[in-house]
Amino acid sequence: MRLRRRSLWGRPSSEPRLESELCRSAFHLPYYRARMSSGIESGWVEYRSERSDGRGGPAVFSGRYRPTGPIQPAAPGSLDAFLTDRMGLYASDADGRIQWTAIRHEPWPLQSAEAEISRDTMAAAAGITLPDVEPALAFAKRLDVVAWWPRRAG
Repeated sequence: MRLRRRSLWGRPSSEPRLESELCRSAFHLPYYRARMSSGIESGWVEYRSERSDGRGGPAVFSGRYRPTGPIQPAAPGSLDAFLTDRMGLYASDADGRIQWTAIRHEPWPLQSAEAEISRDTMAAAAGITLPDVEPALAFAKRLDVVAWWPRRAG
């Protein structure tokens, strides 16, 4: 099957209970319940998430991040444009069928960013080994998104 729409593929995540259950059941996303906290300290967003859902293995993220530059739209053809100009979401349902959800949003208000990550076991919990390179980072303070109900892709 060719996937022609510019879209995202659902990835494992850890979210609060209501959001994770909605994403799991309605949108077929592999989300898990987690204890999460965030706050702003001296211009940094401090963030922590620890998975509390028995359906997924233990996973923790703890770090902080902040914007380092002005808001700029992603340049056409850039990695930032490729990663943020998504107008749909693909995920497989419990029977392995591919579902597609249309989403709409304005261009992301991206800013260059820096991060300090003190602990991250999220990727490893999903069986993913991250490369030993500096991550590509961008910051967006807020982006409102409208989503429709999923439908079978194809």
